[in-house]
Amino acid sequence: MIKKIYLSIFSVAFSLTIQAQDYEKLKPFEKPKDAPEDFIQEYNRHSISFDIGGKDGIRYPGVSITKLTQLNSYVLGYRYMFNYRFGISPEIGWERFKDRNDSIGTAHYLRFSLNTYYNLTDLLRFNTFSSRLGMMAIAGAGYSIGFNPSGVVPVVDTVGYTLLGDEKIDKMIHGYFGARVMFKCSEKISIHSTLATVFNLRQDRTFDGQRKLGGAGFTGKYYNLTIGASYYLGKENQHADWYSARTNEKEKFLELTSELNALRKAMEDDDADGVMNGVDEEPNSVIGSTVNNKGVAILVTNSNGKDDSDADGFANDVDLCPNLAGSANGCPDADKDGVADFMDACPDVPGSLKFNGCKEGDFKGAGIGSGASSLLEENGVYDILFEFDRSDLLPSGKVILDRLATLMNENKSINVVVAGHTDKVGTKDYNETLSRKRAENCISYLVSKGVDSKRLMLEFFGSDMEKYPSDKREMNIANRRVTFKVK
Repeated sequence: MIKKIYLSIFSVAFSLTIQAQDYEKLKPFEKPKDAPEDFIQEYNRHSISFDIGGKDGIRYPGVSITKLTQLNSYVLGYRYMFNYRFGISPEIGWERFKDRNDSIGTAHYLRFSLNTYYNLTDLLRFNTFSSRLGMMAIAGAGYSIGFNPSGVVPVVDTVGYTLLGDEKIDKMIHGYFGARVMFKCSEKISIHSTLATVFNLRQDRTFDGQRKLGGAGFTGKYYNLTIGASYYLGKENQHADWYSARTNEKEKFLELTSELNALRKAMEDDDADGVMNGVDEEPNSVIGSTVNNKGVAILVTNSNGKDDSDADGFANDVDLCPNLAGSANGCPDADKDGVADFMDACPDVPGSLKFNGCKEGDFKGAGIGSGASSLLEENGVYDILFEFDRSDLLPSGKVILDRLATLMNENKSINVVVAGHTDKVGTKDYNETLSRKRAENCISYLVSKGVDSKRLMLEFFGSDMEKYPSDKREMNIANRRVTFKVK
């Protein structure tokens, strides 16, 4: 039964090894030729191990299994892995045999093996359910000697074997087949258990050294079960025993995908200043700003020598949109009707300021002369705009606030709602805080100009009340605003 199990194990091991070579497209000793350094498999290949255990199932031709259960097997080995599938290991094993009554002294069995190791961990896909469990198939051969320092005991030969005489040393060739289950404790240490069988070719005498065996071929064998530990040598992060082609290829794919996404992001231009994000030292420049080749906004002056950031001919101190070029008080005016787009209810149809930028028949909302809602517009009080992610007042904003302060100081019955807004960039909580700061700064400025704070009501909406769709980036500045309404 045990023999059938071993034949099954090694049949599977052999077939899986052939599949491994097909999978890698490499011979066991090869690395990919002309492969980039990052793609060459790098892992530690050297290890040393020590095992201790016992044996049973000792058998001779024509004789039933003996009951020489022993707990004195020792194995010392060094292993080198040519790749993560295949390795080789010279090993020294020492066994001690004695019967239960210790009537014939202790016999010694010393073997020198050269074993091949076939790593089944990746082939059997252990990594799909554990990164610490592994398995290897082992096959090899070597030279062994057996001897009993006590010599030959003159006992009656009850099974028909011939007494040995004076020769004490038995020299043999052996075959070794086994399977090993491994558990990784760390990247440097693993523990394992090995089940193996040793077949001796032309074993001349019994393991106790007392009787001579007849016949040729494999005349003696035993089964060996040990536990042990391996220590991995090398400077890499992992050993070949635990390298997984599938896992590492997946990690490499994810790494390359991440790098590709980063490259794609670096090639975009979030602030639309003509400089890619990857080299843009000021990635949040206000749309319309004049920038240098590093994406940093530069200061431009008009013909009068005054600062004009958007180079539209309107100095910053009077430009309602100082970082967005335009013809209507320094702001964009798509229909060229003199009403800035952010105040124009009909931005694509020429109209008049009296009808909020619309023609009389297309009039939307209260126009100039139509009550309290138009009072602010009649006195030049419009929305105050802000730079991206900023709440400090621009010079153009202070001009409008000065007009509102004058209006309120001259008309003590007027109360005004001051409402802060943002665009949709950022989280909801962050934008609500930013919109509040913008409105609070406006109120603080009006109070500094003599307006009673009790006449100013604070509101803030974050990005909930956009004036223009966010996908119109050139108009997004109009969403970063503070509005005023007569209460």
